[in-house]
Amino acid sequence: MTARGRAQPTVADDDALPATATAAPPPVASAPATTTAAPSCIPHRLLTDVQLTEYSTHCREVGAVATWIVSSAKYGNGVHQLRDDNAQTFWQSDGALPHTVRVEFPKLTAVHAVAICLSFASDESYTPAKVSIRAGTHENDVAEVAVLDMVQPNGWVLQTLMDDTVTTPSPAPSSSGAPGEESSSSSNILQKPLDMRTASLAISKADSVTTLARHILSLAPIYCTVLLVLIPENHQQGRDTHVRGVKVFGAPLPSTDKLFGGFESLR
Repeated sequence: MTARGRAQPTVADDDALPATATAAPPPVASAPATTTAAPSCIPHRLLTDVQLTEYSTHCREVGAVATWIVSSAKYGNGVHQLRDDNAQTFWQSDGALPHTVRVEFPKLTAVHAVAICLSFASDESYTPAKVSIRAGTHENDVAEVAVLDMVQPNGWVLQTLMDDTVTTPSPAPSSSGAPGEESSSSSNILQKPLDMRTASLAISKADSVTTLARHILSLAPIYCTVLLVLIPENHQQGRDTHVRGVKVFGAPLPSTDKLFGGFESLR
């Protein structure tokens, strides 16, 4: 059974982010040692409702323009409950694992991060333990871009998406045309690809929502028309899943672009 729909949850705190240790996987994984292999994706951060609202003031939530499809749904717990901005409601699957949320954009869209609202305290065995995020431009090139392993998460799990294979153009001249000046346009985020380890370290150590947003927006995003949130495993070997919200964040808002001065590289 496939459910379709279009439509957007709430928890509390200030701009300061917690230290890197919590009861479940830490909101931020510790920085990898320089002698270890580079991480396959950037560690996720765990945010409260208030912190995610603050994050939303810096980044455009692009899910509103997309079509949302879930692999199955219990009656009364479908796409609307996934996107209604209410953490007391949830999408509940109604079928065999894996469960999927499919987001289809009308055109190629830059995606910097995906936020997933989960509540192990309320949902226990219905809570995802592992999530695979996949993206592509059409059905045949969808590939995995991030994997989240979680232990009893409560709140918004924010996963950064980064394309570390691209080379972005050198900064364009400023509008004044003065030599040596750089444009403040967010289209020139990086001059060179940022390696995954450096990005992981910066995002893991961000101590405020504003700093976190700045770091995430300084990275080259994933461009896609199809985004999949796939749930292959729940806690306690649960079959069906509860997800209380999913948000997809794209380009910076104009006010953020001006505030951050064009998103300098993390290097």
